[in-house]
Amino acid sequence: MSVYSHSRLGVYETCPRQYRFQYVDKVPVPEVRTVEIFVGSRVHSALEDLYTEVKRGAAPVLEAILDGYRRRWSEEWTEDILIRREGTSGA
Repeated sequence: MSVYSHSRLGVYETCPRQYRFQYVDKVPVPEVRTVEIFVGSRVHSALEDLYTEVKRGAAPVLEAILDGYRRRWSEEWTEDILIRREGTSGA
């Protein structure tokens, strides 16, 4: 049975051919790491940490969550991450 998600339907509405390449033919696409994806992943990790603490019954401290965000940023940042806007940097 086919799976239809909001994002899949959005891809189809934008470009049916892209949908076919991505979900039907499963054409391999080279992975490009952009700063937007990198930041989103760091935010997602920080929110996971926050909710893990809440589920344990702890009252998370903002500074601890931010420290984890900053630590992951510095550990996982690489120079091959694509920055599209001029005048911005990852550091």
